[in-house]
Amino acid sequence: MSKSRVLVAAATLVLCCTAALAAQDATPTRKRDALFDLTLEQLMELPVTSVSRKETPLSRSAAAVAVITADDIRRLGITSLPEALRLVPGLEVARIGSHSWAIAARGFNSQFSDKLLVLLDGRILSEARFPGVYWDAQDVVLEDIERIEVIRGPGATLWGNNAVNGVINIISKTPAAAQGVLVSTAFGSEERPTTSVRYGGAIGNGITYRVHGKVANRTGLADVDGARAPDAWDARRLGARIDWTANARDSVTVQSDGYRLAGRESLTRPLLAPPFSQTLNEAFSSQSANVLGRWRRQLSSSSDLAVQAYYADSKHHEIEGTAHDHLADIELVHRFAPLAGHDVVWGAGYRRRQNLLLSTVGSYDTPNHTRHLQTAFIQDEIALVPDRFHLTLGSKLEHNSDTGLSANPSVRAVWMPQASHTVWGAVSRAVRTPDLFELGANQPIAAFLAGPTGPVIQLSLKGQPDLEPESVVAYELGYRTTPVPALTMELAAFYNRYDSLIGFVEGEPTFRLQPVPHVSQPLIASNTGAGRTVGYEASARWAPTSFWRLSPAYTYLRQPGHADLFEFDSPTHRASIVSSLTLPRQVEINAAVYRVGTLEGAGIPAYTRADLGATWRPISNLELGIWGQNLAGDRHVEFFGPRTTLLEAVKRTVVVQVTWRR
Repeated sequence: MSKSRVLVAAATLVLCCTAALAAQDATPTRKRDALFDLTLEQLMELPVTSVSRKETPLSRSAAAVAVITADDIRRLGITSLPEALRLVPGLEVARIGSHSWAIAARGFNSQFSDKLLVLLDGRILSEARFPGVYWDAQDVVLEDIERIEVIRGPGATLWGNNAVNGVINIISKTPAAAQGVLVSTAFGSEERPTTSVRYGGAIGNGITYRVHGKVANRTGLADVDGARAPDAWDARRLGARIDWTANARDSVTVQSDGYRLAGRESLTRPLLAPPFSQTLNEAFSSQSANVLGRWRRQLSSSSDLAVQAYYADSKHHEIEGTAHDHLADIELVHRFAPLAGHDVVWGAGYRRRQNLLLSTVGSYDTPNHTRHLQTAFIQDEIALVPDRFHLTLGSKLEHNSDTGLSANPSVRAVWMPQASHTVWGAVSRAVRTPDLFELGANQPIAAFLAGPTGPVIQLSLKGQPDLEPESVVAYELGYRTTPVPALTMELAAFYNRYDSLIGFVEGEPTFRLQPVPHVSQPLIASNTGAGRTVGYEASARWAPTSFWRLSPAYTYLRQPGHADLFEFDSPTHRASIVSSLTLPRQVEINAAVYRVGTLEGAGIPAYTRADLGATWRPISNLELGIWGQNLAGDRHVEFFGPRTTLLEAVKRTVVVQVTWRR
């Protein structure tokens, strides 16, 4: 038997033994977290806001939506947002390096996944050069997160551009829910260490506040031979939030956050002479600051109004160059009930984004670029049969200064034949606007010798300013049920058709004498791609006892017809099971096992990941935790980066965390 199977078997044995010991005392003395004390039926009634921009019970949402709670994050010793997202059925999470990730929903995964919208308290986190996310820059204080809502499938009717295959909405705790002092330190194989500090208080007259800071120091991963990879990094973060409940109708939120991070990264650059490529390892840095304000007014029991505005300024210095991003956004959202059985939400917004792009390995046609975006949306939820059959119709119109007007309509229906059974279906359209790289970049990517005597061929990616948005029409069908109080199950199936996908096609080659004689072969951005994805996602929560929960999940995905889109790759099969066990004497045993299938296009083999850990509260305000992660093998590669030929592996690690609250 292999070492990985022995470790997985050992982890399973530990879980079974601890469950047997726990069964001897069916009333653990530990005062558990409020969310863990809820029954599975009550968890299904948790409100989510990302599906309809109003609080809707999870069980009645007409979308494939999952919620990661603060308790889920705490129990598994999770130290970063991407690691928390591994818990979501149907979401692809793969680590590329110490500070880089590939995260996507329902296919098209890459380091800069361009069909997934990510929000933090209503503020978009995607870049303008590419609509992906710098996940290392989102190194938030995890103890401040209330929940993470993840929609698999289009969410563009409410959230707009780039919400093509999914939406991740990270919602932080209010200051009222984060009172007192918190100090948390994690250290281990990669954390050297990471420390978070938070303080929350009240001023009076309905004003509460919290301030937080975080210092992170993380080592590099490993290369395929097991040696330490040269991509260590560190980050510093400060932030604050103030909530003011002015009266029974009005509330105001003001929050601000800023960070600085620095580290090292690798980049493979083409050369016009042997060996025709060079992998560099140099320093990179990133910094950002933002401020957000929100005013809400409760007009009646069925009507409310919200206005939100924010400004963010960020700068990234990399081997490839510098990007400076200024983003200003304002939006109004109004909800009301014009007629009996109708619940309407509409809104309008404006966004201005200015970018200064300086490249050291290529150029941009418009290095100083400003994009204007005007939006308007409306959605009506119609109770055709109250508490039994609801139909939701809506659309969002967006006018982008680069690509013009686009529409994102959707039709959703939810049928609840009984209180414990929900059937839902949806047909949606969503678009993705071309990013600045696709619209105007000129970047060499490879060079090689054509034949024994030449000539030298240089391949370059060339953007085009007249690109159209990519689009998808998605068909979804889902079913949720709680057949018995101790078991909930969910199944979602989907079929997506994509048009105008942006790929790179060969242009006319030219012969150049400078800097050395060579043939320049451009690959020109073009809306020539089309494709489809089909699959299903199954998940469940089972509570064998009041103190033990199991959460299995399985995802099947096929995406034929994408051979020309070489930067995207997703496994066909993914499976996971998470165990949460609460024992007497303030002890918890928690474990997770993930199985990820082969990445066929990249030749990355399937792998199994197993995590196992324990927490203990010797006194009420002190928690100690220790976890072993990636226990199923010494190391494994999860994904590849498009900017370097260096493959990095995730190694077996240990994390110890100490958290003190008062």
